[in-house]
Amino acid sequence: MSTTQPHPTDDRWAATSFLSRCKDRFLKGWHDLPEDAAKHWLIVFAGGFALCLVLMGGMASGVKALSGGTHFAWEPNLLRWFEDSVPAAAAQWMSVLGNSIMLWPMMIFAAGMAAWRKKPLTALSIFPGYPVTQLIVFAGWWVWSRSSPTFLATSSTAKAFNAFPSGHVAHAVFAFGILSYLWWRVSDRPGEKLVAILVWIALAGSVSWGRVATAAHWPTDVLAAWVIGLAWLLVQVVALRIAEPRS
Repeated sequence: MSTTQPHPTDDRWAATSFLSRCKDRFLKGWHDLPEDAAKHWLIVFAGGFALCLVLMGGMASGVKALSGGTHFAWEPNLLRWFEDSVPAAAAQWMSVLGNSIMLWPMMIFAAGMAAWRKKPLTALSIFPGYPVTQLIVFAGWWVWSRSSPTFLATSSTAKAFNAFPSGHVAHAVFAFGILSYLWWRVSDRPGEKLVAILVWIALAGSVSWGRVATAAHWPTDVLAAWVIGLAWLLVQVVALRIAEPRS
């Protein structure tokens, strides 16, 4: 008996067909949006992005101006405490959760699922919402090219790079935050809503802990990343809440 062997082009055709259907469902959802829903979403998205850039620039300028005095003398001591208290291997694993190698596929998949469910504005809040976070982070790096801490043994292999704010933490706060918000929004059970919030805090908090424990960032780098990550997350939440009741 002869059996038909799968051909490599069959897999490529299947993937192309799926992406085409996903695009069609996205466009169908877009076509079904009520009048002005997309415009309201875009206004909040663009206006919020501009405000986040201003916030990022203001924070970077302010912290940079204060860094010359004794306002942040507590940071080296806190980093030494982390070095003595947190196993290096554990700290490294915590940081992995904020790595772009993990977050990019997760966000692309989530945006694809939203497109498949004919939720185009949700898909756009996830992606390109996620990479826009990096543009805001770049604004902070442009204003202040702060070096990462290099005085600890745990930072001996780290390169001095733009540290303010932490890109890992800002990405984690936004990425896990937007997914947890969408989970929270579709749930009708208070207990599940609480779990969604706690999962977000635990995941983003682990990345924050790991970035400080590995001496990749100063504590104020992480705090600034939380502020900017939360601000951009809030923009997407407001944009969706304004637009989705119309959809």
